Amino acid sequence: MSTILILEDEAVLLEAISEVISLLGYDVITCRRGSVALEKLRESKGRVVALWVDLWLDDWMNGCDFLRMVADEGLFCGKVVVATGMENVEKDFSECFDVLRWKFADVTVCTKPVTVEEIREALRDVAA
Repeated sequence: MSTILILEDEAVLLEAISEVISLLGYDVITCRRGSVALEKLRESKGRVVALWVDLWLDDWMNGCDFLRMVADEGLFCGKVVVATGMENVEKDFSECFDVLRWKFADVTVCTKPVTVEEIREALRDVAA
């Protein structure tokens, strides 16, 4: 079964998103801190097929920092879903998204709160 790593600092959202993604047929790795997510991604040995990353984290690194580190270390280059409560995030963080689109195969933005259908659509091209 394919694995999706979820990085979300809000416990309730992490649990809800994890449950939906599991019901869609994926294994999940859940993390509330970017440093933990980096370590778990390093340990995953290529099992992770997509990253679901909250842009704003209550941590020393935000979602863009995490994804830059992932790309710089060559840990992952596939599907990334960026989750945010902000509208116009691609405009406001254009430099970040320019880098993300250059370093990852596919980047999708989901505005929180997300529905089950939005999660399904964001992961549509990721084999379970």
